[in-house]
Amino acid sequence: LVARTAEAHEALSTMIAAREVGREYAALVAGTVPEATGRIEAAIGRDPQRPTLQAVTPDGRWAATDYEVEARYAEPEAATLLAVRLETGRTHQIRVHLAAIEHPVIGDRAYGDRSGLPLDRPFLHSRRLAFVHPVTGEPCTFESPLPGDLIAVLAVLTMLLGNIVALSQRNLKRMLAYSSIAHTGYMMVGLAAYREARDVIRGLHG
Repeated sequence: LVARTAEAHEALSTMIAAREVGREYAALVAGTVPEATGRIEAAIGRDPQRPTLQAVTPDGRWAATDYEVEARYAEPEAATLLAVRLETGRTHQIRVHLAAIEHPVIGDRAYGDRSGLPLDRPFLHSRRLAFVHPVTGEPCTFESPLPGDLIAVLAVLTMLLGNIVALSQRNLKRMLAYSSIAHTGYMMVGLAAYREARDVIRGLHG
């Protein structure tokens, strides 16, 4: 989110400080998150052992992250798809907070993921941004679909025979959409990429 004028920048900064900007992310995390919804409140600061990274630290800045389970996958590895909403905006906040509750983001090697799923980057995607326009006062909402490589992973996880997907009633409609993506995933990401993801995950499955 970039302001084009000083006035817009000031207004947006005020809204962010007042927590009036809605930011929602999709995150696939390692393991089974047991509760349907949750909130993480923990201060974040520079990692004393790895200065290029962040960590939960007693002298860091207060941060809060809310999450909601959208799906749970059992095979080939336990994983959970979350909708994540930020109340604050610290550096690497989502990655740090989820790692702190022992559910690191899939593909996030820097913050502890050791899964074998075929991703060379974190499965973390900013999918919705909402705020009031600083000049016109009109509500603005922007949504971004999952990119192809993340769709491929969800497609294969959803299509694996014997995979158990636990859905919350609230998110059934959204996951039906993901299921539709799964059945046409190879069309959206390319047959070669889809087959590569499928074969890697089936190889993990045994």
